[in-house]
Amino acid sequence: MVVLVRLKGLKIARNKAGRYFVYIRGTKIAILKNFEGDRAALLKRLSEPDMLMLYNAHRKRDLNRVYAEGTLGSLVAWFRAECPRYDKLAELPAKTMTLRSIGLRAASTARWS
Repeated sequence: MVVLVRLKGLKIARNKAGRYFVYIRGTKIAILKNFEGDRAALLKRLSEPDMLMLYNAHRKRDLNRVYAEGTLGSLVAWFRAECPRYDKLAELPAKTMTLRSIGLRAASTARWS
């Protein structure tokens, strides 16, 4: 199964000698220089794993994620944003930072009835 994904934010330029250069749009960072071949060969080269790794390394990530209600991600996001105990965690030494210091009990010590 082959999945086609459009690579956004790339500027593909061709010089007078017929060689291709691929830049991250808005920057001077080239992810591919002096590529000889036609456009189809260039697109095939851009779909190889090493080129995708370079492309993904320069993409901007959305760090303001939204998590579904009731998931662990939403609990951690709430804890970091709204819980007053989170600010106090930075004051605790790293050795004493345990689940009990933030008011949680580990699942192995919890008593189930």
